[in-house]
Amino acid sequence: MYNNKMRFANYNKSNFFNNININNSSMLSIDQLNIARTIADRNGIPEGFREVSAHQVIVDKNLAILLRYAPIDQHPSLGGEHASFIIGSNGVLKGFTRMVADYGVAENLPDKATAQSIALDFLTKTAPELLAHMSILWIARHDETVSISDEKNIQQKHIVSGIKIKALDQATGLYFWVIVGCGENIVTFERDIHWITFPGRRKTERWLHDTWLNANSDKCIRFS
Repeated sequence: MYNNKMRFANYNKSNFFNNININNSSMLSIDQLNIARTIADRNGIPEGFREVSAHQVIVDKNLAILLRYAPIDQHPSLGGEHASFIIGSNGVLKGFTRMVADYGVAENLPDKATAQSIALDFLTKTAPELLAHMSILWIARHDETVSISDEKNIQQKHIVSGIKIKALDQATGLYFWVIVGCGENIVTFERDIHWITFPGRRKTERWLHDTWLNANSDKCIRFS
């Protein structure tokens, strides 16, 4: 069984609007934000993380809300530890990533069969509609890098590893995947991904990925 409860954040929701930076706030209703935050909370905000940004973004020409959380004791920045969630305007969780060093310790990763079982359990609870026409394409280790400041405020790189289960929804032709880390934690989940066969690249925006945000600085993701 996957673990989404091990490290829930303790925070005062009444203080959110005093502490976050909202881009295009005139286009986001309080209800939309609260629904998005509830969905993020349900899927496991790491303990000791605070919300640092809430933005309205475009995903495949549709509106969505992007929420980002970062460690309280770290200055929020691209490339650092973070948990980001993207929720469609219809309330569907489009994906999340929890780039937390403790979630992806390579030597503690499950084997492929166990990772697949954890991923299927997660999908059953989170997005059961994806299972009906699911075709698993491959299962392999996947690594990402985050930078964390040490006690001397020097940035140290850490590898966040996981076992990635990539699948195709044969009913829609869209891709989705789950990355399982150690301790049965879900590191990343993404769904409804459009793919360009030639030259072989993703078409859907990569709002959860800091490398993409760095390369698309005009997207103006700001942190409080």
